[in-house]
Amino acid sequence: MINKITILNKILLTVLVFLLIITGFSRCYNTNHSHSEDSWETFLYSNLGGISQHTLERNALPWKFAATALILYYNNKEGLDISLKSLSTIYKKFGFLYPTKIENVYSSSILKDNMPLGIVRGTTYLAGIFPVEGINVGCASCHVGTSYGEDGLPAKEVWAGQPNTSINFELYLNEMFNAMAYSMNQDSEFFKNTINKLFPEMSLLERFTINRLLLNPIKKRVVDLQKTINRPVPYPAGGPGLTNGVAALKYQLKTINRKQFDPNEAALTSIPDISSRILRSSLLYDGVYAKNQNRFYEKRLDNISTEVIKDHSFLVSIFTVPTMGQSFGKAIELQPQIDNVLSTIYTEYQPKKFPGKADLELAEQGRIAYNENCQSCHGYYAGKLEDLTLVSFPNKLVPWKDILTDSTRFSRMDEKTAKIINSSEYSDHINAKQTNGYVGTILDGIWVTAPYLHNGSVPTLWHLFYPEERPSKFLIGGHMLDYERVGIAFKNDEEGFLNDYLNYPSNYIPFSNPVIYDTSLPGCSNRGHEFEFSNLNDGEKTALIEYLKLL
Repeated sequence: MINKITILNKILLTVLVFLLIITGFSRCYNTNHSHSEDSWETFLYSNLGGISQHTLERNALPWKFAATALILYYNNKEGLDISLKSLSTIYKKFGFLYPTKIENVYSSSILKDNMPLGIVRGTTYLAGIFPVEGINVGCASCHVGTSYGEDGLPAKEVWAGQPNTSINFELYLNEMFNAMAYSMNQDSEFFKNTINKLFPEMSLLERFTINRLLLNPIKKRVVDLQKTINRPVPYPAGGPGLTNGVAALKYQLKTINRKQFDPNEAALTSIPDISSRILRSSLLYDGVYAKNQNRFYEKRLDNISTEVIKDHSFLVSIFTVPTMGQSFGKAIELQPQIDNVLSTIYTEYQPKKFPGKADLELAEQGRIAYNENCQSCHGYYAGKLEDLTLVSFPNKLVPWKDILTDSTRFSRMDEKTAKIINSSEYSDHINAKQTNGYVGTILDGIWVTAPYLHNGSVPTLWHLFYPEERPSKFLIGGHMLDYERVGIAFKNDEEGFLNDYLNYPSNYIPFSNPVIYDTSLPGCSNRGHEFEFSNLNDGEKTALIEYLKLL
């Protein structure tokens, strides 16, 4: 009887493998979790087609496999229970958020099934037959941030559109890789039994998909990586509040050596608040993406064409290539969805007001200092101090020789990569170009976006204004805020440097794993943007900080 069953299993497996071969393993269909079509819901929860055979070979992961691997790995590493409830503890380490409420957006769904905000799910069918539930990172992983109270302490609520200054993709990717490597070294039957116990509702067909079709390819991929770079990607993937979109894009386009880790591919950028983006004539810190060659010109709020939203929706859709592993062809098909999202964000979104105390008399003096020293690059704000609005933005590209901040970001966006983009499906909608400089940033909501400069290398506005005091190392991730210096809160400088880096206040427990930001590493220099403060005295700097709190 046992022999007959074994023979039948072999016949079934042969038939299924044959089906995969003749279909090229390529027919995939998506079914997304049900959320309303409201654009904020799309922004918060949609996988934007990022669960497919194509993305599973790049950025996406089979959910039940990945969850089981993480749980087993952290059971061994930290003694966490082999339970789905352990996932929240694990994901919080990486800076993913589990809010009780989204303060500025009504949402019919917050979280479910132990999933953090920013991890999106969907089911794809391999060869149109074999289901697998996958996960990928969505918009909310970067662009929904922790709310802070009037004391600078993090709250359980979040603000949609604010940067997540604690999300750490470097830690997330490396720990996921370590978890998979650990799990692949365990007894295969034990691993399969653990998945079944964690996900008893899993269908027999998905169980077959994971056990018979995915386990071996995943194991081979992990072993290949262990033999070469011994990490998931051949570049630094960021840090708390930092992303590396340039290297991630080059990885997808194969313009980067995948078999050798290159620490110099550290084109790190700090996640911004999404406010007032309608005033940008190009996108990203170096203005690399624009509608056409005419990429740097002033835009005014009273003279905005409705075409800008359509133009920007094409530019934003290409972000799903590095972040989700989409192909150019699939990414450009997202333009209508993203157009709807941007239409809402560009007309409705407001950054959260500063919750601490601001000295309005000093702030009025700070407005004068800002208009005289900062407006030409960062734009003009009109209105009462309690309700300031950015009404014009110069979109001024500052050549590197004049700003002298870390050059890695713009220099790593090479002409070879730009040429591939310009000759792709996006050729009629995007002009990509290495610009050799940086565009002055929009400062809306700056009080909550620390650390500062485009690479997040300066922890507070005070340190930014006093370049000689900028620390070479400081903690970041899961931090509280300092409303006096405006930025990350530390012990006083003398105490904070006891361990060779600025440390958090005593008794403060961070909500994610903090890491040390080291400004000596490639892409992390804290120099530059110094001359601009040389003509300001101490009183003017203090007043300017009070003003910036209110933007």
